[in-house]
Amino acid sequence: MNFDCWKDVFQHISLEKRSQLSRMNPQFRNLHNRLKMNFESFVISDVSSKSQVIIDGKTIWNIQEDSHESSVVWRESEQVVAQKEYFNMSRYELLGKLVEFYLNRSGTTIQYLDITNHPYGLEQCEPLKVHHLKWKLSMCSSRYDYTTWFSCLRFHPIEKVEIDLGGEDNTVLSEDVISSASELCIKTRIPLPIQAIMNFKSKVLTINQEISSEEILKLCERWIYEKRKIGTRITFEKSGNQDLKSIESILKEKYLVNQKTSKYGEMILEIQQNNVKLQIFEIEAVKFSIEVTE
Repeated sequence: MNFDCWKDVFQHISLEKRSQLSRMNPQFRNLHNRLKMNFESFVISDVSSKSQVIIDGKTIWNIQEDSHESSVVWRESEQVVAQKEYFNMSRYELLGKLVEFYLNRSGTTIQYLDITNHPYGLEQCEPLKVHHLKWKLSMCSSRYDYTTWFSCLRFHPIEKVEIDLGGEDNTVLSEDVISSASELCIKTRIPLPIQAIMNFKSKVLTINQEISSEEILKLCERWIYEKRKIGTRITFEKSGNQDLKSIESILKEKYLVNQKTSKYGEMILEIQQNNVKLQIFEIEAVKFSIEVTE
């Protein structure tokens, strides 16, 4: 049978069975590698002494170090735990090969890619189309070169990126794969300076940090000068002593501020300048947003 015939057969076989056949037969492995894959979710996790790859929430690959130069891997699927296999390679090498096995094929689509710490194996992959990227990094980002790790993600814009940085360096936020997302959610251990925040181009931006009234004024000035598009919105945490009244007093130093009431009885601050209208409003008890409405 030629490739097209086998392709039609393989596409109707479960991912688990397809993987088993690929490990058993070189011809099936070649066929498997030529087929593009579509995943609802793909998780790459590297924490402490254990790594995991979780595929569509059903198949779980566990990798642990057995010794300095060897690792053990086992698969869990539908409450069935497969026999453990041992390999003469480090946990990181084995994780990278597993990621490559599933993702290193042209045209692969992932709805939700969830990475904890190091995405070993991505640097070898063909271009991937990812709709939602979530990445949690618990150490200093400046220690690693993300240029090669994210090469496979540069070819298709990512709709939504959530990033949680636990280290003292925020350099990775300048990476185009992250900063170019239409919707960007950022959580950092070290607060971002207002100049860095103003440089983000995402249409919807959420930042898990407090911001002063003076910084809000700078942000409004920048958005009015740049004439940001309608629908552009940024959301911040509120500080303990900050409310819309204190923000209003600062804005009045430069702009004519119109105070409105929403249909839910909440206060809205509105300023208009150079054909740009901004609204500032609370969305929760501990958060507020700035949005371009005209």
